[in-house]
Amino acid sequence: MSSTKQIVDNYYACLKQRDRENLLGLLSPDIVVTYHAQAGQFPWAGKFYGIAGFDQFFSIIKDHLDILEVTIIDSIVADNKMVNQCQGRWQYKATGHIVEGGMVNVFTVEGDKITGYDVYADTAAFAAGLPT
Repeated sequence: MSSTKQIVDNYYACLKQRDRENLLGLLSPDIVVTYHAQAGQFPWAGKFYGIAGFDQFFSIIKDHLDILEVTIIDSIVADNKMVNQCQGRWQYKATGHIVEGGMVNVFTVEGDKITGYDVYADTAAFAAGLPT
């Protein structure tokens, strides 16, 4: 059985390498992705269910933002949860606006699969770059 940290580290590595096949092997078919923001604040805000929802979430992100850089500042692992404090830079495709801000990613791992992925981002920083 893999550790929660190992599974989450593998998740980030697969994302960086755009290795969808191995990434899907880390996800529960029932994964819930939640981007915490006010309803309608961002096209990617809300809950996304299952692998189709996971794909939809990242497709929406890809349509709107380029990820320029993300660095994990600190991590906490407790039982089946891993919390990563991140700092990053993103660029809106429509406006060219660069967002610099922080976010926290919370992963829930059960039975060697990621069942939950919650994102708490600096919504003020991201809202400043929204196309009007």
